[in-house]
Amino acid sequence: LISSRGGDGDRPISMASGREVQRVSSAGQMKVEYGRLDESPGSATSVASGWEFLDRKALIQRTAHLQDEALNFQNKHQTFHSNCRLAMLVSFWITIWGLPSFSPSLMSEVFGGDNCTEWEVRTVEHNRTVEWPNGTTTFEVQEEWCGFLPLSYHGQWPNVVQMILFTVYQNTGSTVQLAWQGIAGTFLAVFNHWIMEVIYPLGSSGFVAWADTLGFIFLVLISGAQENTMKFAMNWHVWFMMTFLTDGPRRGLFPTGIPYIEWDSFTISSLLTASFGTLIAVLATVFPPPSISNYSKVSSSAVTVHKGMTRIWTEAIQYFCGSHYGTKRLLIAESIDNFIKASDKTLKDLDASWWEGFDLCGMGKKRQLYRALDTTVPKMNAVMVAIKDSVLKETFEGSHVAFCDGMRTSMQNVLQSASKLFELCERACQDGDISDEETEEISETIAEVKDMQAQMLRAFKALSEKEEMKGARFVSEDLANENTFVFALSVWARKITDLADNILEIDERLDDERNCISTLMSSIGEGVRNTWRWPTPDKMSFALRNWLTISAVFILGYKFHCNRCVFTPGDANMAGLLTLLINHYSGSAFLNNLKRLLGVLIGKVSPILIMSFLDPQNTDGVFGYLSCEGAHGSLTVALVIFFFTWLFTYMYYTSKNWGTIGCLVAAFGSSTLISPCGSLAEDYDKKYKEIGQDVFAIVLGLFIDMAFDWIRGKSPRDDAVANIELMRVDLEASLQSFFEGDLNSMSAKNAEIYEEICLAESLAYEADPALRMFPGFRTDFKIDLYKDVLAIFHLLHSDLCMMLFAARNWSRDPPPADGNDTSAMREGDEIAAYDEEDFDPLHYINGLRTVNEPGGIKDELFRSLDLVLRTTFNLLQHGLEDNDFQEPQLTREVLMMTTAGGFDQLTQWYDEINRTPFSLGVPGEKQITQDPRVKITVVCRAMRNFRDHLGLIEEKVAKYLVL
Repeated sequence: LISSRGGDGDRPISMASGREVQRVSSAGQMKVEYGRLDESPGSATSVASGWEFLDRKALIQRTAHLQDEALNFQNKHQTFHSNCRLAMLVSFWITIWGLPSFSPSLMSEVFGGDNCTEWEVRTVEHNRTVEWPNGTTTFEVQEEWCGFLPLSYHGQWPNVVQMILFTVYQNTGSTVQLAWQGIAGTFLAVFNHWIMEVIYPLGSSGFVAWADTLGFIFLVLISGAQENTMKFAMNWHVWFMMTFLTDGPRRGLFPTGIPYIEWDSFTISSLLTASFGTLIAVLATVFPPPSISNYSKVSSSAVTVHKGMTRIWTEAIQYFCGSHYGTKRLLIAESIDNFIKASDKTLKDLDASWWEGFDLCGMGKKRQLYRALDTTVPKMNAVMVAIKDSVLKETFEGSHVAFCDGMRTSMQNVLQSASKLFELCERACQDGDISDEETEEISETIAEVKDMQAQMLRAFKALSEKEEMKGARFVSEDLANENTFVFALSVWARKITDLADNILEIDERLDDERNCISTLMSSIGEGVRNTWRWPTPDKMSFALRNWLTISAVFILGYKFHCNRCVFTPGDANMAGLLTLLINHYSGSAFLNNLKRLLGVLIGKVSPILIMSFLDPQNTDGVFGYLSCEGAHGSLTVALVIFFFTWLFTYMYYTSKNWGTIGCLVAAFGSSTLISPCGSLAEDYDKKYKEIGQDVFAIVLGLFIDMAFDWIRGKSPRDDAVANIELMRVDLEASLQSFFEGDLNSMSAKNAEIYEEICLAESLAYEADPALRMFPGFRTDFKIDLYKDVLAIFHLLHSDLCMMLFAARNWSRDPPPADGNDTSAMREGDEIAAYDEEDFDPLHYINGLRTVNEPGGIKDELFRSLDLVLRTTFNLLQHGLEDNDFQEPQLTREVLMMTTAGGFDQLTQWYDEINRTPFSLGVPGEKQITQDPRVKITVVCRAMRNFRDHLGLIEEKVAKYLVL
């Protein structure tokens, strides 16, 4: 701000000429005058070229405007802001806690000198020898500060930085979980080393020591522990045991009172610095507020889910009740796909939220309420897929417009009341304490939803009478898609009323039975059982693969010695690296390991390059101005550490392809940058040997992986193809249970099918032929076909679920037992049987001649399923450069099958249904989900969709066939 006040009131100061003039009045109000400046002597002129003369009020307004713009930017870029904030917090804490390592004054204050024999915060006196020029020797008493920590902790201080970076993630729950895994893994390694130290106080390289070294690695790999726990346990173990085998235990000076455990020993200092780092990591997600807790994410996700479902149903009803085919259907389909993906992420946030409160007291109740809500949403996925299919297939022909005109109002009423009820459930979960007023409001809204359901049923029955007059006495083929749409809406609303009933039941039960300690002990017991459960064949294969690799490089690092190569005896660097790079498949191992190697190399080399510019021995720092020496040098290094860490932690939290590299660069780079000034210039030879060892270890591990796959006779593509065959068997079993009337078995099989689809999707990345470093004699895996088929499997699964919804006698699913009850994802364990006087859709369907006769609907369904999926399996499994993947007759049969329009006897099937009477009403019927006509229509439509979706797979397969 530039201004001048003269005696005459207004006197702007001349700064230039020939430009716009901005005048400031004596009253402080801003005025602008345009014109040429007068440069004559005594003239009063001013130039505002790039300057604005603002008074205090204008400044406040401008500041408020900037704040509004910043807030608006934050609201529109919340993910970007959240990631930037977290990266800055991590960088800040790392810089602060790195100061004792690189700041000379703080280093002497924290770690003290090397003449202390007890761990005590005090000043000690010791004799100092002084040599005089005349040859005499005297002793002087010198005081030395012992510091707050033993001096040996300075060498372990980089552990604090690395543990912060390896532990902090995008929310508090996940960070606490990673912290526990890091501490647990480190403690296991320390405890094992202590046992060996008790047996062999001076160390050993005998059979027992080697058996312990290699056996510990195998036990960790074969356990059910989390992968992060495995990595920390094995990483510390190979370093501890390499020292134990070569030089013996690295003991300390300050006893703890426990035999063979000293406060400053190698193992205890590693454990304590690692624990301190995890503590700081957790604090970084909480302070300064606001925290980034999983609870808050679960709560916001629930709000997002509610808005998403309401928006999808609103747009779907609006489009479906329109009069013409439009591109809006594609937007609705895409929204449904995104919604399903988002619902899966919500469950992951809920799982991690256990670590924020350990289900103690009110937190356990809150998680159980959210578990009831968040497991209800995925159960609706099949319904959402059915809506997507109905919207995409609707042609707006026949009686569609008349049907929708009669149903639109009732459908909108059901949507609005059910949406309101879901919002009340979501609010009830937020604090875990449901008041009497909330209970009453939820109960009233449940009744409102049921009333709206009854109104929609009455509107449907009125329209059905008109269809009867057209000859569709029981089932209208013309309105089959419309019936499915309305039925799906009714199922969705009924699921929400079931959710509300479960929330009220949980609230009442936990208010009477709340027991904090038993809940925590139950969770701990379940974790112990999962950790040491009997390993599966896949787990054994994973353990053996990685054990061979780690053991090989550990033995090599222990014994191999040469004068002109990168290997040095007694070095655990290679084994330590591979413990962090454990993998399940060789398919992605090479690409992942290349990224990890790149991260490690950049993380180790970049600090050397950066600090070489700041080293005062190298041209006095950066061009003689910046160095790492003194107080100013400490400030310079602090700024370098902050921005270096921020850049690569932001990369870690945001980049999908390069996040791993960002994490490793930040961890290895930041922990090296906190070294004292000039110390990195030493031992260049050792550092570059480490880099050479890293490259060798990764390449060796890759070849061992490939050899293991060759001996085992399996590769990721084989596992992926095997899942296709497994899903074919389970699809047939689910259909068989349906026709046999065993809906409980069908429900269980449907759950297994969904899990198998998710597993198969996870294998798609591993089976991608683009990841193969050395392609063998087999042709490239048809990865595009594999992915397309998996997408259609989701449709087949939805068809089976809709068949189950329509055929079952509706009963409310039980609420989750606690916040960790994943079994709540499935439908009720027991589906109630129909009473004798009730209408049983399955009994009716199985009594139709067109269904059960040879070559009928049932036979065609099973024959199409078997033929299409066997052909798909054979084609994906085929690895030769020809088209001879199965018997030519089978291929011809596939090519001759219809790919659209349903069954060959579709018309006869509908005619028989309309000739075979059944009751059009049931006692106590209040919702469309209970209406016999709708049940039969939806079952028929779902079976027809199942056949049509098999036709989609036929079309995908046909592209790879050669005539």
